[in-house]
Amino acid sequence: MRRAGAVAAAVVAVVVLGVRAVEVSGATREWVHRRLAAELTSRFPGATVGDRVEIGWLGDVTAGPVEVPNLLTADEVRVRPRYRALLAGRAEPDLIWIHELHLRVDALRQSGPAGSPSSPEGPRRSTSSVTVQVDRVFLSRGEALLFAPVAVRATIRRAETGAIAAWAWATFADGGTARAWLEYEKDRRAALSLELRRVGTGALSEDVLWRIPVGTLQGGASLDARVVSGDGLATFTAEWSLRAEDVVVAGRKLAVRPVGPMTAGFQGKAHLDVREKHLEVGPAELWLGAARVSLAADLRAGDVPSKVELRAGQVSYRDLVEALPEELRPVAEAPHCGGPLSGFVSVQGPLTRPTEWEVNGKLDVSQVRLAHKAPRPFLLDAFEYKTVGRTTWIGPESPTFVPIRDLPIHVTRAITISEDASFYAHRGFDLDEIRASITRALRKGTRVRGASTITQQLTKNLFLSGERTYARKAREALITIALEATVPKERLLEVYLNLIEWGPDVYGIGEAAQHYFGVDARQLTAKQAAFLGTIIPNPVKYHFLFERGEITPIWEQHVADVLIAMHENEYLDDTAYQAAMAEPLTFRRDELAGGGG
Repeated sequence: MRRAGAVAAAVVAVVVLGVRAVEVSGATREWVHRRLAAELTSRFPGATVGDRVEIGWLGDVTAGPVEVPNLLTADEVRVRPRYRALLAGRAEPDLIWIHELHLRVDALRQSGPAGSPSSPEGPRRSTSSVTVQVDRVFLSRGEALLFAPVAVRATIRRAETGAIAAWAWATFADGGTARAWLEYEKDRRAALSLELRRVGTGALSEDVLWRIPVGTLQGGASLDARVVSGDGLATFTAEWSLRAEDVVVAGRKLAVRPVGPMTAGFQGKAHLDVREKHLEVGPAELWLGAARVSLAADLRAGDVPSKVELRAGQVSYRDLVEALPEELRPVAEAPHCGGPLSGFVSVQGPLTRPTEWEVNGKLDVSQVRLAHKAPRPFLLDAFEYKTVGRTTWIGPESPTFVPIRDLPIHVTRAITISEDASFYAHRGFDLDEIRASITRALRKGTRVRGASTITQQLTKNLFLSGERTYARKAREALITIALEATVPKERLLEVYLNLIEWGPDVYGIGEAAQHYFGVDARQLTAKQAAFLGTIIPNPVKYHFLFERGEITPIWEQHVADVLIAMHENEYLDDTAYQAAMAEPLTFRRDELAGGGG
């Protein structure tokens, strides 16, 4: 009977509250408005609450719009009270609905983080809890919107000890979902767990999408992560597993066509010491199909050297290729290879002084072998190289083809000195030159340029289009590895010399020797060969030298630099070097009179 009487009393109280709500006067609403404004401004100076205040039948209060300058705005906020507390004379929120919440994350970062969250059970004893539900959340930084509207529901509990527990759910615009749990004990412990399921770039706003090179067409990323503090809140340990599932992506810089589907992942551990400002990452692993790459990082603030290293040990070339979508695989005409490759790349130096970073690396393709020939003959007697309005055959069938064994040694050495000084030493990629290019870019604040080897250039000329995309670079890297592993250096250089462009409609060393100097390539002098080496980077642009009838003093120095390098590397003895430096460089006169050709 007692319980029944209590229930009846509660029902009556609710009804009475409802009747009173109908009869609330303007003065009552004004009083509620003042209380709301006072509560808000006590926490956020300068905050305002709009004039619209409504009190519902069951005691819920709706107000809006709400604004905290430079932090957030909400079109409407509705608060449902906790009825048991209300009957006891206390005003406590039970559920807060927010409509159209615009939140500035840059302001949040400046003001510092609020408490910390995780675990659905929450503390055993709780003196207060509240659930917040937002139908549309807009996150922005400055004037740029970061995410498309997100629906969020979160519950926060505060225990008598001051500990906080919270858990939240979110649904993104692309259908992806997120869940988070947070436990926080002031100055003692914090633990956060996070789950993301199939969240793609469709969750991002247009303001962000146009800034990134790729977008998700299907699939998405899933993440399981947990961060736990130790030693008070002085250290944090994290574990994560990130997986991109059946993802198809597209972008103007990625590839001409959509790329995918593909599945890849990144998993590992990390430890942060806040007092020492020290972050260790590892063991961590990136994977794509059966291919695995390990990551280790030791990052320290200030001028103390840090180090990041990626290492691939015995990665199967065939497994790597098969794990890639068609748009990233080598083209059918390229050699098909098998066997393992390995290597590493590391960056070391103070984080505050990137110009002092040291970049090191090594690539071992010695065990990669030709698995079977491509559908058409590859690097045998003839190659077909298609240019605009012209097809050039590379091989004995061509009257301008020059076998490398027939060329003077100073011709081949002049070209390698100019274009790829480490050609005979590297396995497709000049890591020393890559390191130097990165260093130059860091010091000048520019993009990384140069460092393309003869094998890479040959790959582009033989098998790939001129598109400037990441997909083409991926194909270029894989084909370069295959070429280096299956074709002798001398053959690679022979095809390169007879293939590349040397001027407007001038292809191959045979045509170049005739066009510029009116001689057979077999009779090229060291200085003539050095000049031809200097124009390879942009032969059409540098053709003006031939058109003017002589080289400029600046270009004379470029040619001299090549001859000096040949002498220092003992490709020219003292007598040949002195003769080359003294030789006047004379272009073919009848070509000038005829206007080219």
